[in-house]
Amino acid sequence: MKRGAVIVNPSKSKDLTRLRRELSAVFHGYGWAEPLWFETTIEEPGTSQAQAALDAGVDLVCPLGGDGTVRCVATALRGSGVPMGLLAAGTGNLLARNLGLPFRRYTDGLRVALSGQDLKIDVGRVQLDRDGTGAAIEDHCFLVMAGMGLDADMLGGTPETLKARIGWMAYVASGLKHLRAAPVPAEVFVDGKSQGVRPTTTVLIGNCGQVTGGIRLMPQARIDDGLLDGVIMSAGRLTEWTRLVGHVLMGKEEPTQQVQHFSGSSFRVQSEAPRPVEMDGDLLGETLAMTVGIDQGSLIIRVP
Repeated sequence: MKRGAVIVNPSKSKDLTRLRRELSAVFHGYGWAEPLWFETTIEEPGTSQAQAALDAGVDLVCPLGGDGTVRCVATALRGSGVPMGLLAAGTGNLLARNLGLPFRRYTDGLRVALSGQDLKIDVGRVQLDRDGTGAAIEDHCFLVMAGMGLDADMLGGTPETLKARIGWMAYVASGLKHLRAAPVPAEVFVDGKSQGVRPTTTVLIGNCGQVTGGIRLMPQARIDDGLLDGVIMSAGRLTEWTRLVGHVLMGKEEPTQQVQHFSGSSFRVQSEAPRPVEMDGDLLGETLAMTVGIDQGSLIIRVP
């Protein structure tokens, strides 16, 4: 009999006992055994639990949490051949939105996981070079996108209570506090070729293109094409922000002083000053340099 595992961020449910009972009933309805049940903690946000599930020989691993929890579970699952069933429970739920999967409807999401098709998706691979010297490199991964600059500032300044009350609009409210921050010079390399040093407000490197609010920030991005898509944004004055927002909302891709789009299999961002970094909504401190690559088709996810 097949067996799955559920890895839950307990902050996403007010009644874990009821949640477990409802999900177990769905497993049983499809002829599966009682699932293994793991809960994440601040110290262990999902990777070790996913590895424990793999060690137990499960046939499916289902993270129930936001994009950050999913990212941590994917860190263990990539390359394993064991599929992920996504039970999206976050604020943005960007991976679920990009894949057309249910979010905050956990039993519906589980039914897709148990009856759907396997899709091999790419996983972004990141190396953080905190001091820019290459002496100490940290390895990370992401499924949606990695960002350096304003987007990380926005995430860091958004209280959990505000996210719970107004959802993704909380990020917009937080971002307004940083609109007057001066851009920081940075050099961006795409597939080893320098794009020059330019003032940057934020650099986003994505595996898929839809962001908060349903905006397609990277219209050409595909989660299974073996490529990364990058956007460099620069704005510090109201007129610049007006042009930048208009460019993004209209889905334009031609380069301007405020927005430039790139596509490639590898990126490197070298900043003149430390900038905050985020990956799939998880804040990872500050860094001077970030190198991003792609592991093509290394994660299997269940889709309708």
